[in-house]
Amino acid sequence: MSKYSENYRTYVYTVKLPVKIRARDYLVEYCNYSSRLVRKIKREGEILVNDQEVTLSYFITKGDKVIVYLGEENIDAEPENIPITIVHEDEDILILNKEPGFVTHATLGHPRGNLANAIAYHWQNIGVQAKIRFVNRLDRDTSGIIVIAKNKFAHQFIQDEMKKNKVEKIYWAIVEGVVQAEKDTIDAAIGRSYEDSIERVIMQEGQRAITHYQVIKRFKNHTLILLQLETGRTHQIRVHAKGIGHPIIGDNLYNPHSMEWIQRQALHAKSIKFLHPRTREMMRFEAELPKDISDLVASEKL
Repeated sequence: MSKYSENYRTYVYTVKLPVKIRARDYLVEYCNYSSRLVRKIKREGEILVNDQEVTLSYFITKGDKVIVYLGEENIDAEPENIPITIVHEDEDILILNKEPGFVTHATLGHPRGNLANAIAYHWQNIGVQAKIRFVNRLDRDTSGIIVIAKNKFAHQFIQDEMKKNKVEKIYWAIVEGVVQAEKDTIDAAIGRSYEDSIERVIMQEGQRAITHYQVIKRFKNHTLILLQLETGRTHQIRVHAKGIGHPIIGDNLYNPHSMEWIQRQALHAKSIKFLHPRTREMMRFEAELPKDISDLVASEKL
């Protein structure tokens, strides 16, 4: 009987290669572990072949069963009974539809009452003992899809996919004015005008930022648009929207005079699509619009 069963701390692989290969190379080249993570697992967990612990230099061959035990962890946030909207959960990931006004993790200004506290409470109730690893982050007042990894491999795997531009992130936003182009691409570098500035601006010396957008619905004085990120700079959508003359309504930082319409930026992370770290299936998750945006879209005010 195997020492470990497959769960959020354990991955099991059956080798299908026709030639011998070292355990380290198999995990890196065929299972997408980073070399650094493999070394960390060897220190903090176990790597077994056919239920026997082996060195990283051990040669494995076709038919061998490789077990990667990631090691023990504890929840790294204080549990608080705060409601969350779960879109999907399995052994590797938790997908939430974040409410607006919710900080993701503890900060000096928000040491408690954040999303990490809510996740800690939920995981404690279902018996998951894991560090809370946010794969993507949303501003406090941005609602929508947020992905949390239940282990260090799932976190590394999805973030690597992001770096390769293989993760599709779709946002919806209500912007000022009637956008004329049906769809377009904004390719404009973003940076800070001075070192400690919270606000970002379009500037030649900044980091390259690319946002694709298309019109969903035009109103009398506003437009509902879909945006897809090709890069992930801080405040990218908010800065790019302002840069094309159509700032997001309710954005206190980039469009403060528009707060009459909605009390936060009308920006929602609508969906995310990525390769699942365990099954290697392409998965797509979608978050329903929150009430403040859906009510505004349904009204005749815009």
